[in-house]
Amino acid sequence: MVDSNSRADVAVVAEQARDAVDAVYRSESRRVLATLIRLLGDFDVAEEALHDAFGAALEQWPRDGVPQNPRAWLVSAGRFKAIDTMRRRVIELDRGVIVRDQARGVYE
Repeated sequence: MVDSNSRADVAVVAEQARDAVDAVYRSESRRVLATLIRLLGDFDVAEEALHDAFGAALEQWPRDGVPQNPRAWLVSAGRFKAIDTMRRRVIELDRGVIVRDQARGVYE
């Protein structure tokens, strides 16, 4: 059973991690975004990746601790999130083409 001191410790760690994410956002978000734009070649995709990376930081940093190089962590996380998003979109487009072609009788 978890005692109240353990819960308080977890809450303190979570709050410290949130504060760290806020501080990193204020100091590094422009650089992270610029790097993601350069890596991904698309402002909108980079902006979405930036927000996804900070969302991941809010989930992981309270549990795992703030990484030694938060900016590099965010760029890496954002890049991987963007790649995953692009892959999902390609799969969805492929499925749409197959469904469209099946409706037209292309595969018969």
